[in-house]
Amino acid sequence: ASLIAAGDTLGVFQLESPGMRNLLRMLRSRSVDETIAAVALIRPGPAGSGMKDAYVKRARGLEQARYLHPRLEPLLAESYGVLLYEEDVMAVAAALADWTLAEGDLFRRALVGAKSTEEREPVRRLFLARLAERGVDESVARAAWEDLSRFAAYAFCKAHAAGYGVLAYQAGYLKARWPAAFAVALLANHAGMYPLWVHVADAERHGVRFRLPCVNRSAEAAVLEPDGDPETGPVRLGLSGVRDLSEATRTRLLTTREEGGAFSSLADFLARARPSLTEAQNLIAAGALDQLGRTRASLRCEAQATHARYGEAEEEGAFHVRRSPVAVPELPEFEPARLRLLEWQTLGLGVRAHPVELASPDLLPAGEGPWSLEARKRTRAALGLAPAADVERRVGERVRVAGLVAAARRVATTRGDRMLFLTLDDGTGLVECTLFPDAYRRAMGRLSGLGPFVAEGRVESSHGAVTLNTEKVERYEGRRTSVST
Repeated sequence: ASLIAAGDTLGVFQLESPGMRNLLRMLRSRSVDETIAAVALIRPGPAGSGMKDAYVKRARGLEQARYLHPRLEPLLAESYGVLLYEEDVMAVAAALADWTLAEGDLFRRALVGAKSTEEREPVRRLFLARLAERGVDESVARAAWEDLSRFAAYAFCKAHAAGYGVLAYQAGYLKARWPAAFAVALLANHAGMYPLWVHVADAERHGVRFRLPCVNRSAEAAVLEPDGDPETGPVRLGLSGVRDLSEATRTRLLTTREEGGAFSSLADFLARARPSLTEAQNLIAAGALDQLGRTRASLRCEAQATHARYGEAEEEGAFHVRRSPVAVPELPEFEPARLRLLEWQTLGLGVRAHPVELASPDLLPAGEGPWSLEARKRTRAALGLAPAADVERRVGERVRVAGLVAAARRVATTRGDRMLFLTLDDGTGLVECTLFPDAYRRAMGRLSGLGPFVAEGRVESSHGAVTLNTEKVERYEGRRTSVST
């Protein structure tokens, strides 16, 4: 419940968008019923009609529930007088017009089916005339029509909202109790709005440990290690996440490993799994052959030498022997920063450092990882940056936050201007940035790729949902590596 109330719901079905996470914070949702209500409120009907804002204020005790007519209080008391579900249109119309529920539903269908103002006009006249006959004040009748007509076309039926809400609450329960097992499922069935690196970073902040893929231990997808537990892991990344590794090679690797046992050397692996040179190089770069006890520099050299010797053979993969064609000396390992970048390039994940730290090494805490959240926060603060994890405690202050783009959504204002909602991940957490039209126009030319970017503005809170009213966005120019994200 506390995870949902905090909007800490990345990867949770229906609850992970920036708008939904902010709404959960506003509502302080802690129960299944409150989660169901949030699923319904995020729909365009309640949001576009102003009912979402009214619901939030009333749920937080900042505004009294109000009802257009005394007949509506028994129907809408649970939702503080706000239309929330599709059935509310039917019930409210029936109560005001003295119709049966079946007649109210016919009205709802006619309202939803009318696609233009002209098509709605007969429905409007019928509704207002019926309410006048039943003695409903004209101002109340017109207000009821406005509420119903704005809401009806974009509402969820309660059963739909409940089905989604219950499943969302259950997913949140799993993430809160068993974050490592939840991460395994998420990596295997990723279909959300954020790239996988965002979910891996989020899981690490929840205490989950990850291990690089391994030709002798990995499955097709991510798995919980046999010595791990569902809370902290470790989670072994799967072979399917390695860049440019074909399905045929993955299948051959897993089949030959099952039939002939673990791979004992690079030559043994090349002969049995028969990867292309590019596939072998990517597996080496990703750390998938580290268990062989050789440096990645040595493995890369041996793979190139083997390919040079046997690369013209007719059989796919071209590796026919289980010994190296030349004696390859043990070469010194690449620098840690180079290893981390190789992993990012081949996995698209930051396993031993957050991706923003790969792009700007000045954001790396001192010493070798793994680094704690507090170490990351201190490093950001020393550079004059507000850690994303601390932004909610700095409401009213001007801050600068540097991070990679986790999500972005461009929308049009009522005047037709473009604005941007931008989510940045700085390794300590996420910060939601709002760029109104003027700020967005100034920043448009700089917003390309993942970043890193530094956003500057004032921290604001709307009923507990904290955002950065961003006035300026620039590319973060720290000490950069030769390989950019």
